[in-house]
Amino acid sequence: MDSRDPLIWLLILCFFVIFVLLYKFIPPLFKCPICKKPSQDILIYSNRKRKRFCRDHLLEEFKKEFLNFNEKMVVFYPSLESKVGPYVYHYQAISDVPKKLREEKVGQMINQALNAISGKCSKCGRPANIAYFDPGTFRWEVMKSGGVEWDLPKFDEITVDPQMVCSHCVIDEIIYSLRNFQGDFGEGVGLPYNGRGVFLPGIV
Repeated sequence: MDSRDPLIWLLILCFFVIFVLLYKFIPPLFKCPICKKPSQDILIYSNRKRKRFCRDHLLEEFKKEFLNFNEKMVVFYPSLESKVGPYVYHYQAISDVPKKLREEKVGQMINQALNAISGKCSKCGRPANIAYFDPGTFRWEVMKSGGVEWDLPKFDEITVDPQMVCSHCVIDEIIYSLRNFQGDFGEGVGLPYNGRGVFLPGIV
């Protein structure tokens, strides 16, 4: 009898145990905790915890948190309806943005927009808490990386002023764009956190 036989059988047994564990425990990680549908979409909470949802329940949770956040925000329309790839829609608290970036053109534009938020929503009369760059405000530029072409947002070309609105008057437009994104939010949709900040689309 080959002296290697016990080792071979031990390896086979180990692979079998690993397979059973993966089969038992890994699938739930890729299912929505609410409806149990398969999901690759990730929601990033204020404590940076990540949780998977189906698209419908991710957007339901996003809407609830967005409407409950009372700090001033600059919000860029996601414009992700026709996009496929590792795109994200994240919130960046101003306190977390490096000083160098805040002093660049886009950083100054965001800061000016935040400081301009005041008065009532231009659409419904509620108190305004958002400077909103609506659909068509910025364009996407095709860039090639690793032999693959990606669309990148050109925020530095924006020349129009944002609308001063409330969260209730922009959430449905944002939800529409996120719902119709053609890929998976594998890198996450971020929730607002830690005070004033900005929502913007991007790619990782």
